[in-house]
Amino acid sequence: MPNGHDLPGHWSTTQTALIVPKPGSNHLYYLFTTDERSKLSPSNEGLRYSIVDMRLDNGRGDVVASTKNIPMFAESAKQLTVVRYTNGKDLWVLARNYQRNSILAFQLSENGIAAC
Repeated sequence: MPNGHDLPGHWSTTQTALIVPKPGSNHLYYLFTTDERSKLSPSNEGLRYSIVDMRLDNGRGDVVASTKNIPMFAESAKQLTVVRYTNGKDLWVLARNYQRNSILAFQLSENGIAAC
């Protein structure tokens, strides 16, 4: 993808990137990234998202420049997953809070992302 460069992530993470369709859309996708954070590597990009529009680049898709690497949570590291919400269409984005050793939850709906 022409604008798909410089996306954060790290080879050592359990799940460095995840792409999921935006609920209610046939052409928009959220690309979530997280990178390494440990005692040996204390600085990182944290949890971020970008939006991919499959209508761009003659239907091959591209990262929308104005929605690239949007910060969600700085203390996130290494673990990232998505599960379906109970309504059958929205999604939960789950990531690890490095500082508190807990799980962060964000609801992804057709209206966007909401922290829970």
